[in-house]
Amino acid sequence: MQLSEAALHGWDVRVASDPQATLADGEADANVDQLLGPLSFMLGFIGKGEAWGSTEVTLRVETTAPERVFGLVLGPAVSLGPAPDDADAVLACSSESVLRLFAGRLDAAHTPGDLTLTGDRVTLDQLRATFSGF
Repeated sequence: MQLSEAALHGWDVRVASDPQATLADGEADANVDQLLGPLSFMLGFIGKGEAWGSTEVTLRVETTAPERVFGLVLGPAVSLGPAPDDADAVLACSSESVLRLFAGRLDAAHTPGDLTLTGDRVTLDQLRATFSGF
């Protein structure tokens, strides 16, 4: 967890003087590895599932740098898992963007143009509300 704090707080400092600042690929890669592995339980604490009520939406998340595919379930409980066969939506972005999303640091001013979200059951604003930060 200290690795993610160092990476994200470093980004906070850099983005204050450079609005286009990003996390280094290695930082994002290591942190996403942790979230998909031993720290997967953290998303249940970070994500605000109460915003979804009893509704459940499943996303297929496709990242670049490095390429990964996994599932994100939004509902009363927020969790990560294997890539779903039938997803309600697909989020495609860099690992850096997905890490900043989960940390509440992907506001409109800092969302890269190559991020795409397809499907009609979830919006980027709903994702931002689910992961609004600590």
